[in-house]
Amino acid sequence: MAHRRRRKGVALTRQRAAHIKFLLETTDLNHAQIAAQVDCINQGRVSEVAQGKRFSDVAADEFKEDDNGDQPSLW
Repeated sequence: MAHRRRRKGVALTRQRAAHIKFLLETTDLNHAQIAAQVDCINQGRVSEVAQGKRFSDVAADEFKEDDNGDQPSLW
């Protein structure tokens, strides 16, 4: 019987994709720096979001800061 490969890392959600797009549009951070900001997503996932290969239907404005200017929890 074949063993299933165990999934590692944090899931790339719609909210995380919006956060990535928000950071790409509003900062000068590179993909590695954005990956570090977005809870352990690797820079390859950031690149896929930036190129529209993943979550092409998500807009940066879906990422909202709260009334205090704090970023929402992604957990």
